[in-house]
Amino acid sequence: MRPLISTLLIFTACVDGSAPGEIARRFEDSPSDTPNPGLHFRASTFFDDPSPLLPSAGPKTIAVGGTESIEVDEPRPFAGPVTEAISATISAGHALVITATMGPNVRLRAVAQGEATLAVSLGVPSPIQTSPRHDFIHLRTGFAVRAELLPVLPPIPSPDWRTPLFILAGRSAQVYVRLFDVSGLRLVDRDMSGPGPGRWDLITLDPINPGESLATLRLSDGTAVRAPVELISAAEGIERQRVVTNQLFAASSSPQLICFAAVARGGVVAGLRWSYSGDPSLTLRPFAVESCVEVVRQRPGVALLHVQADQLEQDFSLEFEPSPP
Repeated sequence: MRPLISTLLIFTACVDGSAPGEIARRFEDSPSDTPNPGLHFRASTFFDDPSPLLPSAGPKTIAVGGTESIEVDEPRPFAGPVTEAISATISAGHALVITATMGPNVRLRAVAQGEATLAVSLGVPSPIQTSPRHDFIHLRTGFAVRAELLPVLPPIPSPDWRTPLFILAGRSAQVYVRLFDVSGLRLVDRDMSGPGPGRWDLITLDPINPGESLATLRLSDGTAVRAPVELISAAEGIERQRVVTNQLFAASSSPQLICFAAVARGGVVAGLRWSYSGDPSLTLRPFAVESCVEVVRQRPGVALLHVQADQLEQDFSLEFEPSPP
């Protein structure tokens, strides 16, 4: 079984907020014998959502120019996506257009500010089922007028997002991003970090020249959004980040995660190039976050992990306990 921390991090990337459609909501409030109990809809989360394991409030407001992918789910908690073919339309509003339907997923692009209603039906009518199962959900869009950049920190325990972030001048850097409209409402753009299954809000900044105080980010359609940055010339040290309460590892064939941060002036420095090496007894596997690495060691004992971030180098002793029977 994959260790808890690795599982949670994967869920952070893959598990999305779920919400009942309007028909499902009415059915759950007042169950009946209706043949159409409605559907649930699952959408992108924010990296700092309170819990990646539990459904959140459902679809977020979509940035104009950005995209979203809505997964159509069975109307039961944790039942997963529907297996029937789906038919999707925008039944009201002009703020969204459907760009593709793939399996249980509906791909959307926000083309104007406002609201739109996504209507989905499953299968086709038959002599037994006179009308397909269907449901609809109201979605909102908004203009992204500003962005905020935050350091990439482990999700457990909850990080202090007030930790200052510094960017190495002239370096590309991996950071988290928050998008906001003029009222301060958080927005989503599923393809902001590029197509793929990873986190949409974990992005790589282009190099920023010395003396600049703003970074230019691009929504998936190329629209520019600015974010304030504070540049720095070098990091001062490497610190291990606490990702679980117990810093010991279990000796097993399963990968376990360890994370680090480059630090300076009481904050985290992004933009360094990380590399790892260790005892021959350690197997090291890269992770989506550059300052983290997965380690495997199958026998108990202490192993040395060598961490390098640009010119900074430090050795860390990792203790592996016998695996529980």
